[in-house]
Amino acid sequence: MTELEALNMLLRAIGQRAVVDIDSTLPSAENARDTLNRIRGTAQGRGWWFNLDYNVVYTPDEVSGHIELPSQIRTVRTETSDIIKRGNKLYDRYNQTFIFTAPVCVVREQRTVDWDDMPADMQVYVAHRAAADFISDELEDAAKEERHNGLAGLALVEVKKQDLEANRYNVFNTPRVFMARRGQRPYNRSSSSRFTGTPDK
Repeated sequence: MTELEALNMLLRAIGQRAVVDIDSTLPSAENARDTLNRIRGTAQGRGWWFNLDYNVVYTPDEVSGHIELPSQIRTVRTETSDIIKRGNKLYDRYNQTFIFTAPVCVVREQRTVDWDDMPADMQVYVAHRAAADFISDELEDAAKEERHNGLAGLALVEVKKQDLEANRYNVFNTPRVFMARRGQRPYNRSSSSRFTGTPDK
């Protein structure tokens, strides 16, 4: 399902005509697009196989020493609990600084991916979940809303199945275990975090 197809599904759900451009400036199309984007972000919030990356290394800026994260990054987990995401940058809360003197490995990061980067079943889930919300806001048709929520639920079941298969969840397949196998101690303050930051002047 393309994003334009999803947008037009929302419009048809409230009796509006389809549009030919995802960037249509018609008020109803803009509202539908806003609803799609909101649900797309919310749906990815728990973290799925398609929006999680592991062992991503970020290098500080040569001038500022800051490490700016891409705007799509929602959460990060680093090799030490002292380094966190604050705003759009990494922050060393042990040394109270945004300045780093060495690369930082983010062992797990979660991002909000664009529509085309979501798997098909997630696209279907987002489209129907957004349609239910759009109907509730614009039409207040309980029967239509319930129908789309039901279709969204079916799609979500498939998404969860794919997530389980892709991640092969078990006690030996977690970032903590991966780090342990590499001899790292991610939550020990004596780790390298004390040496990666320099207090702000």
